[in-house]
Amino acid sequence: MNSISLKELGIKGTTAAEDTDHFKAPLSRVTIDGNDDYRLVLFFIKKGQVMPLHDHPNMSVYFKLMFGKLSYHSYDKVDDKFKYNRFSEDEHAELLESYSLIDAKKSR
Repeated sequence: MNSISLKELGIKGTTAAEDTDHFKAPLSRVTIDGNDDYRLVLFFIKKGQVMPLHDHPNMSVYFKLMFGKLSYHSYDKVDDKFKYNRFSEDEHAELLESYSLIDAKKSR
């Protein structure tokens, strides 16, 4: 990503005033490429917006801030079952559907 410019990605600017396409919604995303093994996605977050707390079970995430500033908090799951993703796809779907809460502690 270091060798790709914003212009090459079709990004016209770094604010809603400069790039009305990518900053239409408070949180927008554009999938650049992907398959069953990976996905490259750009997120556009308007100033002052919050991305909901979420998890990526059984995935690794590489994150690079392309422009702007971002504040974030990290949390570690407490229960080993969830900490190490020792649950089935069905259990995961049930957690999402029921909006179940999982104990976590702030790590940074």
